[in-house]
Amino acid sequence: MPDNTTVSHSITVNVDTSNTTNWIELDIFPESGIAPLNSRLSVKPHLTFTPQTYDGTYSGNPGVSMNMVSETEFALTFSLPGLYTVYYTVTDPQNNEYAQKIMVNVLDKAGLDALLKAKWNGMKAALSVQDVEGGLGYFATRSQDKYRPIFNALSGQLPDLIAEMNLQNIEMIYADDDRAKYRIHRTQDIEGTPVTLTYYIYFIKGDDGLWKIEQY
Repeated sequence: MPDNTTVSHSITVNVDTSNTTNWIELDIFPESGIAPLNSRLSVKPHLTFTPQTYDGTYSGNPGVSMNMVSETEFALTFSLPGLYTVYYTVTDPQNNEYAQKIMVNVLDKAGLDALLKAKWNGMKAALSVQDVEGGLGYFATRSQDKYRPIFNALSGQLPDLIAEMNLQNIEMIYADDDRAKYRIHRTQDIEGTPVTLTYYIYFIKGDDGLWKIEQY
């Protein structure tokens, strides 16, 4: 398939509006990726008072470096895989606390590889029984309209095509915070000669934090 893509980034935003007068908004980017992961926490206070104290902390595995850049910005490095919670707390002149938290998911390469291969296999399983819409569910929303007519046109051939694809496993080439590239080798007969061709598969992480197939 042609390699013509655009890349978008997503930022998780946690907002606690239970107190409509004083509340804190947190952004962290990237909110997920492979260890070691460098992230930046940005704080947007919506407060009617001047904070007396402010503090950034975290919970999860050890090996986290959290450095204050300013009162509302922190640089973090997560050395180990795991699910982390980052907290930001301020106190008012009466020593009342106002806090917010946000999650960071740090993966190891093997964990992400297993996740994406499972999605690829799920797509193939659906298409092998000619479930086009089920297969499209593994694709990014923006890619579904591109592949729907292709899969529908090939509906009768899908079981055989998927059986051929199952002869080879996909291999990770690289992965970063919200994009991964894989390859798969296929042998095709060209003018009577078997030729091994390489196809590339791209996964992206959407605004909802879920990984999907972008194209192959």
